[in-house]
Amino acid sequence: MTDLVRDWRSADISTSERSMLEFVEKLTLNPGQMTEQDVQQLRAAGFGDEDVLEISLICSYYNMINRLAESLGAEAEEEKLEGPIGQALPWR
Repeated sequence: MTDLVRDWRSADISTSERSMLEFVEKLTLNPGQMTEQDVQQLRAAGFGDEDVLEISLICSYYNMINRLAESLGAEAEEEKLEGPIGQALPWR
């Protein structure tokens, strides 16, 4: 799991998982550049309409929560950063 957090591009994941991560990365970093082609790539990877909606909703929810926390100056609880995933986070 830490390999996935550190660098999902080189992690041993399925083609559909890779397509999903490409989609959510673009939605997170460049939401204004999303096109129908991005959705079509998810469909080509085996995701249905409900899957695309869920992927979009979950990604958008976490982006909203992160932006809200950052705007209020919230910090992660230290004990939650002690595990392997917390240790793999790039800002550590």
